[in-house]
Amino acid sequence: MTYRSYRADCLFVEDRAVSLPSAAALGIRTIHHTDAAATVAQLDALLGGTTPGK
Repeated sequence: MTYRSYRADCLFVEDRAVSLPSAAALGIRTIHHTDAAATVAQLDALLGGTTPGK
């Protein structure tokens, strides 16, 4: 079985900033999680305000 990676469809949320550049280098969008409110705001911006429970 073959799987294709659609990196542009991926999002990596991480609290350790040191981990983000590797994902970004692969074309994966990243969010540096610092607190819940900031992460939700960034998710809303990326998803067009469709974050559930907001």
